[in-house]
Amino acid sequence: MKKVLIVFVAIIIALIAIDAYQSHITYTYTPKKLPATFDEYYQMKLKESKEKGARPHNEEKLLKFADKTKIAMLYIHGYGASRGEGEFVIDTIAKKLKYNTYYLRLPGHGTTMDDHKSTEYYQLLDTAIEAAHMTKLLGEKLVIIGTSMGGTIATYIAAEHPDIPDAVILVSPFYRFANPVGNALLFRPFFKTVLLFAKYRERHDPYDDPNDNWTMYWYAKNYWASLHSLLDMSDLIARDDVYRKVSCPVLLLYYYKDNEHKDGSAQVEAMLEAYDIFNNGKPNPLSRKIAVEDGDHVLLSKYVKSDWGKAEKAITDFLNDIAQ
Repeated sequence: MKKVLIVFVAIIIALIAIDAYQSHITYTYTPKKLPATFDEYYQMKLKESKEKGARPHNEEKLLKFADKTKIAMLYIHGYGASRGEGEFVIDTIAKKLKYNTYYLRLPGHGTTMDDHKSTEYYQLLDTAIEAAHMTKLLGEKLVIIGTSMGGTIATYIAAEHPDIPDAVILVSPFYRFANPVGNALLFRPFFKTVLLFAKYRERHDPYDDPNDNWTMYWYAKNYWASLHSLLDMSDLIARDDVYRKVSCPVLLLYYYKDNEHKDGSAQVEAMLEAYDIFNNGKPNPLSRKIAVEDGDHVLLSKYVKSDWGKAEKAITDFLNDIAQ
């Protein structure tokens, strides 16, 4: 029995050592030549999406009201999602304020499960940073809005490229899973063990309108293996040393009513802890955090029940302050 215990402990120590070695995620953005104008860039991205076979309503989208508006908004969707995750509320705000708004399509999204599985975290970051550089051309100021994994990416850009955004709006940003079992996946040997026994993940979000199915905007089914890019993103970004560098104004929107009614996908406590660490523990004077008591992980989509009015007002008020 003692020998079995020793062997078991040795295996655990070995796994931890392997995990520590393999989880050292690094990233440096390498600038490349981008189109001279946003319109050229937009057409290039639409062409890429068409060549990749992106489904309708998953390709990039531009709302343009003038060559340059007071604020330009860049929306970054989450894991396995599309612009349908945010455009219901963001479209309303953009049209009301007449702010140029660009919705990107992250690599591996809106096309096929195989694309999703083969996408690496650095491809997601490269695409988002390039989109931020280009969208900045559309406004006097740039505000990046990200839902879930999009919020993680927005956090990284604010921290490591402070010259790009003038503010960020983090909507249910993913730093950690709400479920402890989900967080166990961050331990790579456990994640690899799961892959041996489970091939697919399925999403169940019932939506009643038969004329407009939510599955047009999310992968209803994907590979467990496709989570690797999300886990890598968390390893790279969900850290105090990254949070401390976020100096621009931040609006944090999150679903929380009480401990029984709160975000079941991303950990609320991790969001609030990150917010408190932003800017070395001294949040920008324009920063604010707002709980949406009637909602879900996704707060800006018509396909997920939420207090859209509260979210719209919070974002509009924040944008008005940034525009000053």
